[in-house]
Amino acid sequence: ACIRCPLHRYVISIETGESFYQPVEFVKCPRTGKMLPVPLPWKSKGVKQRPHMAKVEGQRVWISLVARTQPIASDKYAVATLNRE
Repeated sequence: ACIRCPLHRYVISIETGESFYQPVEFVKCPRTGKMLPVPLPWKSKGVKQRPHMAKVEGQRVWISLVARTQPIASDKYAVATLNRE
């Protein structure tokens, strides 16, 4: 399952943190001569977001933070946020 960031429109897998995009190819319409976008199959940009296990119990949300040794692209934003507080 994926979610879409409402601000950036990124599509991210909630299980893996993998980011996806849908490329397009522009094809000339034989009737009008206009270039029309044709969607191609979705592709991966790789893991861009650190996923965490989450569970909802009533009005509470429990999150298990997962420590990983390799940095992920989204880490730089988390660190920047922590440094401002």
